[in-house]
Amino acid sequence: MLAALALNWPFLLIRAGLGVIAGIGILVWPELEPTGLALIFGAYAFSDGVLALVLALSARDVAGFGSLLTEAVTRTILGLMIVASPAASAAKLVDIFTAWAFLTGISAFLIALALRREVSGEWPLPTAGVISLMYGITLRLAPPPPSVFPLIIGGHSVLVGLTVLALTLRLRQMSSDIAGH
Repeated sequence: MLAALALNWPFLLIRAGLGVIAGIGILVWPELEPTGLALIFGAYAFSDGVLALVLALSARDVAGFGSLLTEAVTRTILGLMIVASPAASAAKLVDIFTAWAFLTGISAFLIALALRREVSGEWPLPTAGVISLMYGITLRLAPPPPSVFPLIIGGHSVLVGLTVLALTLRLRQMSSDIAGH
């Protein structure tokens, strides 16, 4: 899986960038209406899912493919559902995002486990997993007031985006090593 991800690092870079940009956009526009927030999150989820699908298909013959594919398909479908019905999604956005955070955290851990056999010292994915799971647990136990929720989504997107960016930088270096062999 490592070689497939390393050789396709630009797709992961775009995913990281989209997460950071979406997060910053939400953080600087906290008074965003719930339907607008749902649309931004849905568009991000769809785009992220499509990019994850490209990465998954590049790793279809290796351990961990199932985790990558499940994550990609789930994100893509979830994004489409939110964009198709943003008003209905806005009413349930805390629940949707909580599920998203759990899915993201679990996926990060499963992919990190698959990569563990190929690389040591890999910290960005487990870190992203912990961040996502902590957000999910916090949202489940103490749902925030509507005025705070955009800050939670924005903060999560920036933090996870930055950890994925750290992973991308490592994969970019590894891609040079792989291509050189």
